[in-house]
Amino acid sequence: MKIAMACDHGGLRLKNVLKDYLEANGYIVEDFGTYSEDSCDYPDYAGKRLLVDRAIEGLSYVELVSV
Repeated sequence: MKIAMACDHGGLRLKNVLKDYLEANGYIVEDFGTYSEDSCDYPDYAGKRLLVDRAIEGLSYVELVSV
């Protein structure tokens, strides 16, 4: 199964833990950012995921947003 992941700076650590777990269990993970704890707006990364979601049939996704 392919899974797309994206997060803002607040979800970075959790995204990385989940990504490592998923990859270790045979999932293919597409990581669309963010890649640092620098402050950022989640919609910038969600937009990337939406474009890919339309391009790849059967893609599941995980979105992590700080609250």
